[in-house]
Amino acid sequence: MHGSMCEWCADRYGDYGAVAATDPQGPSQGAGRVSRGGSWGNDSWFCRSANRSWNDPYTTDYYIAFRVAADVPSKTP
Repeated sequence: MHGSMCEWCADRYGDYGAVAATDPQGPSQGAGRVSRGGSWGNDSWFCRSANRSWNDPYTTDYYIAFRVAADVPSKTP
């Protein structure tokens, strides 16, 4: 999804803790929501998964989207 749209995330924006973590969760309160990656409207440096910024949850724009994901059950006998 790099470069297509910024990915709108459910996490609230805030500083990460001092200890390294896998899939760190944002703070439980706060106005800003995380957006990751970059879109076709950004410089190429922003089009990477490590790019993390925030937007107001009521922001609408042509370069912010969300990713629909679902668990697909395996068909093993």
